[in-house]
Amino acid sequence: MKNLLIIFLLTISTAALAQTSKVGPARTRITDDGKTLTIQIDRPDDTKPVHYQQTFSIDDMNRIQKEWLKYRVFADQGVALPLHEMVGLGIGMAGLLAFLGAFPIVGYYTLRSRQTRQQIH
Repeated sequence: MKNLLIIFLLTISTAALAQTSKVGPARTRITDDGKTLTIQIDRPDDTKPVHYQQTFSIDDMNRIQKEWLKYRVFADQGVALPLHEMVGLGIGMAGLLAFLGAFPIVGYYTLRSRQTRQQIH
């Protein structure tokens, strides 16, 4: 039964990955000169074409705020942010996941150590 379920899930996932997208790839250009951030997105599509160009003042923004601005603009346009632009967000998410994964493990071993000490005394 377990093997049948695994084969079924693999078949469905393969079929899902094999689907062709009707949306063409988006051409993006992001220019950051330290004072302004220009984002340009062009995606020719039959149903919903995207032609976006906007310049933002980023004088008082830190790196995380800039990354978040890029993410929000791309999300609002329905286009995925290019992977090479997600470095800061990726590192932040990896750190958060590492912390959330390590916290219960360290807590478990701390409690186990305390219980062992109480049993010895």
